[in-house]
Amino acid sequence: ELKPGHQLTAEVALRSSSTYRTYYDYDQQEARVTYAFSYASPVAASRGQWTTSVWLGALQRQYDAADPAVSPGTARKDDEWRLGVSQSIPLADRWFALFSLEHARNRSNMPNFHYRNTSASATLLRTF
Repeated sequence: ELKPGHQLTAEVALRSSSTYRTYYDYDQQEARVTYAFSYASPVAASRGQWTTSVWLGALQRQYDAADPAVSPGTARKDDEWRLGVSQSIPLADRWFALFSLEHARNRSNMPNFHYRNTSASATLLRTF
């Protein structure tokens, strides 16, 4: 906690996927930093602390072998970046609304695996 109501977290994840075909197998390294801050509700009718989170993540993924149907001599390698923001709003005792927006961009050594994707979600959560 940087100061009351303000948190900075860092995550590192290592993944390895093993399948029945080596061109689907990969090793992945990922890092993510999230800054979250909580504050009193800006809406008079609402109670509790609202929390806004912003994150930035990056990953590298290396496939074990070339996919003969795509590029027989080249194993795929991806670099992906993600940027997101979420808003948590308390609704009632143990009930929250969570709104998220995230943009991802993938660059690959194979052009057909380049992509940009923006996603939005709204979720109703209950804690136990």
